[in-house]
Amino acid sequence: MSAAYAALARGGKYVKPYFYTKVVDREGQVILEKEPEEERVFQEETCYLLTQAMKDVISGGSTNISSSKTELAGKTGTTDNNVHAWFCGYSPDYSLSVWYGYDENLVQTDQGDYSLEIGIFGGDKPGPAGMFEAVMNDLPVKNSTFKKPAGIVEVEIDRASGKLPTELTELDVRGSQKGKEYFSTNNQPREKDDLHKEADVCSSSKLLSQDGCESERGAVLDLSKIRKVAGIEYEGDYGKLEAYKEGAVQTCDGNHSTAPPFSTGSSLSLSTGETREVIVSTQDPLKELYLTGDSVRGSIQGSSATLTGIKKGEAVLTAKTDSQTYTLQITVQ
Repeated sequence: MSAAYAALARGGKYVKPYFYTKVVDREGQVILEKEPEEERVFQEETCYLLTQAMKDVISGGSTNISSSKTELAGKTGTTDNNVHAWFCGYSPDYSLSVWYGYDENLVQTDQGDYSLEIGIFGGDKPGPAGMFEAVMNDLPVKNSTFKKPAGIVEVEIDRASGKLPTELTELDVRGSQKGKEYFSTNNQPREKDDLHKEADVCSSSKLLSQDGCESERGAVLDLSKIRKVAGIEYEGDYGKLEAYKEGAVQTCDGNHSTAPPFSTGSSLSLSTGETREVIVSTQDPLKELYLTGDSVRGSIQGSSATLTGIKKGEAVLTAKTDSQTYTLQITVQ
């Protein structure tokens, strides 16, 4: 497993693991010497893009791994019923895979059979992620950053469509959807965003305006342009769009409230395994949205967070603007 991840750190060159570099006799004469054999398995640009994606994996949501000495990237893994858990990752210098589990998960006794479960996830600390972080922070560093290939460019995009931004990108009712992403030069977006459509927005609440509202130009998503594929349950990505349609693009109630969906002191209760969508709508542009605590797993994209209760305990979802900080206290029962 570590050899596979090491290929990403090497820019796409795979080296079969070996146990020795050189064997000498007591006079210092070389008896055996191993010359590593490299095989290109990925393009350099592909490795860099995967690395950027896996840097995001460990920098928010339910997994937070950091080092003051080097860049890190990696991925968690947990089997059904928490039988096995992994964290596999790498730096520019090292590749490391951590496994938690039992060699035999079924114990048979005279009193009955028992299934052994470790009760943790790959991203837990203590756990696989915690061991990875501790080891990586204790190793000497030669190269601290992942090298960006010449064939990689950073492009400003519309986060809703993934295409080039337009004027409507800035007018999204959730706040500007402009962002930057890395692309290979032969696969960068060249078409302009066509997912946003113009709408009249209440200047106070930032929701769709009605009679009595002071209106201004805004933009919402045109969900008719999202193609659903037959036979697929859209509880994930399309579900987020449905929540967006029903939440962030609702019509102003005429009270012209500027309060976000949650403020300091607000709370949310989840059951273990339950998933809820939270959409943040702040008067000032949203700068940060992040989750802390290991009782809840979160998938955060833009101003929305999909929260899943993992185990009994508490977590906090924090939204920050330039002028205010809002927190949602989450309890898993």
